Amino acid sequence: MSWLSKVTDLAGKAETLLNQLDQNTAQALSKPNEPGQRPYAHATPTRAKRPSLDELSSGIQLTSEQPSAVFSAAPREYASSDYGGTGARQKSSGYASSVSSFVSKAQPKEDDEKLLAYLNEPNDDTGSTKGGRSRRSSGASLASLPQMFFQAVASATGEPQAASTAETDSQGVEYTFTTKMEREMNELKARDADSRKTLQAKDSQLAVLRVRLQESDQLLQSRSQQVETLKAENTRLLRDSKDSTEVRNQALETLQQRLQEAEGALEKEKLHVKQLEAEYRDRVQKLEDENANLALDVTGAQKMVTEEKLRSKDAVDQLRLAKYNLEANKHEFDEYKQKAQRILQTKEKLIETLKEGAGPGEDQPGLAVELEEIRAERDMMKDDLQQTQLMVYNLKAEIQDLETQLTAEQRGSLEQQRSLQEQCQSFQASASQYREQLEQLKMEYQYIQDELRRQHSAVQSKLQEKDAEIARLMSQSTARSLNVSSNGELEQRIRLLTENLIQKQTLIEALQTDKNSLGLQLERLERMYREAESAAIRSSSVAINMGTDSENVSSRVPAFMRENPYDTGVTRGVKRAYGTLDTLRLALFSSISVLFTS
Repeated sequence: MSWLSKVTDLAGKAETLLNQLDQNTAQALSKPNEPGQRPYAHATPTRAKRPSLDELSSGIQLTSEQPSAVFSAAPREYASSDYGGTGARQKSSGYASSVSSFVSKAQPKEDDEKLLAYLNEPNDDTGSTKGGRSRRSSGASLASLPQMFFQAVASATGEPQAASTAETDSQGVEYTFTTKMEREMNELKARDADSRKTLQAKDSQLAVLRVRLQESDQLLQSRSQQVETLKAENTRLLRDSKDSTEVRNQALETLQQRLQEAEGALEKEKLHVKQLEAEYRDRVQKLEDENANLALDVTGAQKMVTEEKLRSKDAVDQLRLAKYNLEANKHEFDEYKQKAQRILQTKEKLIETLKEGAGPGEDQPGLAVELEEIRAERDMMKDDLQQTQLMVYNLKAEIQDLETQLTAEQRGSLEQQRSLQEQCQSFQASASQYREQLEQLKMEYQYIQDELRRQHSAVQSKLQEKDAEIARLMSQSTARSLNVSSNGELEQRIRLLTENLIQKQTLIEALQTDKNSLGLQLERLERMYREAESAAIRSSSVAINMGTDSENVSSRVPAFMRENPYDTGVTRGVKRAYGTLDTLRLALFSSISVLFTS
């Protein structure tokens, strides 16, 4: 890397030399050309056309590359133009690149190409506009001052051979710079043509803007006329508003009076609704108590019916058992009687045979003993027969007693059935009365709800109308007070309007609280009704099994009493109560029919 250190040393020396060259070049450009200076052999300087005053005034400016190229070809014009300061500042980097290439030629030939690539690489890679302008300006300076540049290089390096080689190489560099200059001049011409086109476009835009400016002036005049007419209209409206102020104030007072009347009517309706709610609660409580009593009576009747059924069933079983025992005893008695008769017949036959077969010489005492035994056995069998007959008589008497008891029990059960039927009829009549009362209460409650909704909607609409009227009057009064009234009147009116607004807001809040309280009361009543309904269902379901009858209840319920999703809570509760009463009625009829059939 020895050549790299040499290159860095040469770069430092070249930098110091470039500073001196910048100063000398600035002095030379500020003076006229000396006759001793020889121009470039291959340079073809061209004088760039300066822009006119119209172009400068229209805002068209050439890029920073144009003055550097033009001024490098004509140094005298460069010194007199406005871009001189910028071009003088841009020379240092160009001199650095060119002089570094000149100094590198004094080194050995194997390092020349590496040194040129190293020194030219930053300017080529960056591609910045400033570097290009610096090279072109430094080339122009070298074209105008070759002898001074060579002397400076020779004095800086101290080697005459390096100066001679730099002089020979400067011609090649000069040729390359001239070709670059020609290329850049062509580019500048093309840019100049583009700038002229853009200038024409700007001129056309300026003409359009002038036309628009004239149109805007006309529009401004028309708007000013409209403003004048609006001012006159405003004064007229203010005059009219002064006249209509009293009328509006009177209308506002009448509206306030009507609002107070509406508030009084609303309070009366609230009291009436509270009374109706109290009556409704009392009626619901009475119906709940009566329903509980009916449920208790029905459960007692059901228990009595079941007990009578069990008793009648036991009596029938006992009667069947007694009949079975009687038949068995009769059959056994008949068998025993037949057997005894057969035994007696055989005994009598034996006695006769013995009497006939007995001779005078035979032993009579043995026959007498045997005869006595047979007679004793016959007497015993007679006694047994009498006992069995007595048992049969006793069984017949017991059967007769059981039959009389059964008939008495049947008569009692019939009487109980009649009483239960009468109770069921009374229950049905009371249930129908309760249903009618529930329907009436339902209709009254629905009417009260509808009336409350209508009153609430009417009050809300009235309040909205009053608020709209107040807002309109406030806006009109504020506009009128801003233009006509003094500050004291304005504050007084604003105070009055704010007080009215506060009153309306408090009234609205009170109505909202009343609405919420009514909604809570309604929910409480519905909850009480649901609790009463659930209690009635539980009390009725404890005693009565509605499993078989509940399947057909929905088919027997009328269409208008069936539940639908559009019913309210009260309507649904009434329909469910009707369904429970209907199932209770069906259960009672089924139990009574079972009793009659048994």
